[in-house]
Amino acid sequence: MGIEDDVNCDYDKRLRIDTPTFSDGRLTYKTSTLSSTWYDHVNNAIGYSVKFRIKVIDSGTYKCQEFYIDDKTYVCSIYLKSNSISVDAVFIAEATQSYSVDLTDGYHIVEINIIGTSLSVKIDGVERITGTLNAASGGEGSQYLEFGDKSSTAGYGGEVYWDYIKYKVT
Repeated sequence: MGIEDDVNCDYDKRLRIDTPTFSDGRLTYKTSTLSSTWYDHVNNAIGYSVKFRIKVIDSGTYKCQEFYIDDKTYVCSIYLKSNSISVDAVFIAEATQSYSVDLTDGYHIVEINIIGTSLSVKIDGVERITGTLNAASGGEGSQYLEFGDKSSTAGYGGEVYWDYIKYKVT
């Protein structure tokens, strides 16, 4: 596993998360109501968006890393892979939604917009995934964002450069 956060990037720095693709290790960064104030005013009824800029270097067969959101009402996870971005049917009323895109060819901007139960995922400014959230928050009793490799299962893992992550209330 490697973390590299001191490399110059278009927006000053990047965070490198690199985990093995065999059944060993997991590495995520998490912020929650227990550790910071990122969550102020984040509410699915009002709506919010999260935007991040990434480059995938390599990926396990199932997924490389993910961006997970729990707003204390619904949970959602955006799966990142070398050649696609997807939202599993576990999180939405529809079947798994996926968009094929080469995430290794350069940095890409992913924007997640949530209003009520409506989910929209834009890639480089174009809406590519939509869905209806239906996975109720059942977790830790707090709102949180988590990104990185959330699994130590074989076929998960890989390397991603995270340039920035932003959120805002809509």
